[in-house]
Amino acid sequence: APYNDVRVRLALNLAIDRKGLSRILEGAAEPAYGYIPPASPAFRGNKAIREKGYAFDPKRARALLSQYLKEKGKKSLSLTLTVESGELPEIVAQYVQANLKQNLGIDVRLAKVTWPEMIQIAFGGKGTFFHFWWTIVTPSEDLYFLFFFPGSEPPNGFNISSYDNPDFVKAFNKTFAVQNVAERYRGVRRLEDFLIKDAVAIPLFHKINHYLVRRGIDLPISGLLFKNYERARREDESH
Repeated sequence: APYNDVRVRLALNLAIDRKGLSRILEGAAEPAYGYIPPASPAFRGNKAIREKGYAFDPKRARALLSQYLKEKGKKSLSLTLTVESGELPEIVAQYVQANLKQNLGIDVRLAKVTWPEMIQIAFGGKGTFFHFWWTIVTPSEDLYFLFFFPGSEPPNGFNISSYDNPDFVKAFNKTFAVQNVAERYRGVRRLEDFLIKDAVAIPLFHKINHYLVRRGIDLPISGLLFKNYERARREDESH
């Protein structure tokens, strides 16, 4: 399968203009050039992750795909992208489809499924190229890597990418055995480096959530499932 070749995976990543996708989503998302979300203290910054990660580079993408096709004796590539039915997923999938056609000449067929069907595909080990998303509701850096952790494939784990790199496992265990916070964050960035180099997935965007908060109320917003109203206060209250 073409996805087993890192050149193909990297070419797909480099052929997608994430800034353009962000503009289409009109403020609902920011480009994801790597895997660590901006809310994490380990996030290395937009400029740094663009340089390290998947900045839009169609020329390099075409060169990588050309190498693969020549080696395999192929002239072109056709893929099927499984996507959840719905306005946002379909907009994203159509954008990816157009980018891969325009920049790589790849024909992408979209296969629409329901969300329950998508869960079965992803966690049933049947998926090869599919659009998936998740939300981290607990700010713990180890959770960012659950979907890529070798040895934890479905149905007993979350590694829906079937990523398998023993060096990643060693680095993961070393990173989260460290007590020093700054050193741990450096380790987390090294883990991201593994994922970027191996092109495990195609990160597209980090969703931006907008909240309406009544004037005079100050509160921290931590996750979609947890709002710490215990710490909320009015501006006219004493501190």
